[in-house]
Amino acid sequence: MKRTALTVGAVCGILLTLVVPTFAAAAKLDSINQGEINFYTVVEAARQRGEVAIGYRGAGHTTDKARAYGVVVNPNKAEPVTFGPDDMIIVIAEG
Repeated sequence: MKRTALTVGAVCGILLTLVVPTFAAAAKLDSINQGEINFYTVVEAARQRGEVAIGYRGAGHTTDKARAYGVVVNPNKAEPVTFGPDDMIIVIAEG
């Protein structure tokens, strides 16, 4: 089997095509409280919906290349994160 090396950007691009936008919007509005929480809470909210949370995108950094345009994949689950109303959860879900 031939292996192909992918850049982190390519992997994120592939994963972002798997995001279910309705879940991301719902997660912002009702599954996850805005404010400081840990990512374990996000993972559990996604699990209850039959989805897998793999990261988030902070709306405040969408144009900042040095901060990966706000995309954080596989965050430290115990570390507190402050989510705002425009932040999105990255999930893997069936289409």
